[in-house]
Amino acid sequence: MSAIDIATATMTCEVRSEGVALVEFSQSHEQNPFSRARMRELTRLMLDLDGDERVRCVVLYGGAARSFGAGGGFHEVSEFSGGDEADAWIDDITDLSSTIAGITNLTETRDEADPLAAFRAPRREDPLAAGEAQIEALTEEIRRIDAATPEGTGYATLLSGGIDSGTVTYLAATSGLSVTPYSVATPWGDELADAAELCAELGIALEPVELAEGQIIASIPEAVRRLGGTEPEVVEVALTATSVQRLRTSPPRRCCSPATAAI
Repeated sequence: MSAIDIATATMTCEVRSEGVALVEFSQSHEQNPFSRARMRELTRLMLDLDGDERVRCVVLYGGAARSFGAGGGFHEVSEFSGGDEADAWIDDITDLSSTIAGITNLTETRDEADPLAAFRAPRREDPLAAGEAQIEALTEEIRRIDAATPEGTGYATLLSGGIDSGTVTYLAATSGLSVTPYSVATPWGDELADAAELCAELGIALEPVELAEGQIIASIPEAVRRLGGTEPEVVEVALTATSVQRLRTSPPRRCCSPATAAI
């Protein structure tokens, strides 16, 4: 067994003859949350593997009957007593990410099938034509969804003062759907006035929703579970919708986030 073949409190690593390092998370929790201990151990291990000429590939494995990793250990984070602990936690995440990104010894491989390839290089040079095409596509999607649902179905939108949610709400309402817009206010601000202005133009009532800081924070784990990741920008987009649905603020109607660009 080489120096790289290890067994720690949170993972095991075996370097096989074909140059594959198999790293298996060994924590018993079925969701495999990334604790600070695991992040630090994985950072050290990746540095060691990068320096081992035998290793051409590293496989990270959640283990039998366990998730690969549910993201940060929120139970651990909830016990932080101050900003210094949060800063250290962020440093651990940064160290792990930068270490993996900086690996030089492994062979880079890519999936040739890129489902987003068509969106990486816009093919429309006329902004007006692009906007018209987007509105047309949204309108068709709204009609398709309406045709596929039972007659009398009600819809809910999360309406801010922005273009995305305003466009979806406007198109849905002008297409004849029964729409109830919800606009969320948080301790950090709201766009209720802008949302109310659009609703007045459409002749529909706005349902304001006030969320307390504790309610939003308590919704983070569920948002992470739904998304399967912990990227802050991604979680933030889904957090409002998750908070509203989790607290059952809206009635049992079809509810959408403007980020989906459809209802």
